[in-house]
Amino acid sequence: MPLDIRSWTPGREDTLVVRIAGEIDLVTVDGLRAFLRPVTGSGPQVLIVDLTEVWFMSVVGVRCLDQAMRRMKDHGGEFHVVCPRGGAVDRLIRFQGLQHLMPVHERILDALRAPDPASGRPSARRPATLASGQGGYAVPRTEEDGSPA
Repeated sequence: MPLDIRSWTPGREDTLVVRIAGEIDLVTVDGLRAFLRPVTGSGPQVLIVDLTEVWFMSVVGVRCLDQAMRRMKDHGGEFHVVCPRGGAVDRLIRFQGLQHLMPVHERILDALRAPDPASGRPSARRPATLASGQGGYAVPRTEEDGSPA
């Protein structure tokens, strides 16, 4: 099954949220890599990867996220993951010991308000009520997690 990858900026030009749905495995990981590579190389200062709709992720998916996180950090950026606490994705990230390198949050809003993982300083990021989606259109957002409706 192909991955569904969507992205938008939550009211700040320096932040990008990427929502992924489906399975991340050996068959689909190349598509995810192809999407994340340019974004993590010279894109936003803050990247939030929303995995709440990923129901399966193999170790190759974790490696892909780890590589993306390292590219973000190499460029002075922040990398955050959103997924259900105790779910399969969260357990795999924690099993690999990566939760200390890539902060894991339960909601997009939590990631937007999280302190910078490198410095521990509070972040000034706050979600807006509308965001620009790819192609420049406005994406309605829900209040609870700041994601598109």
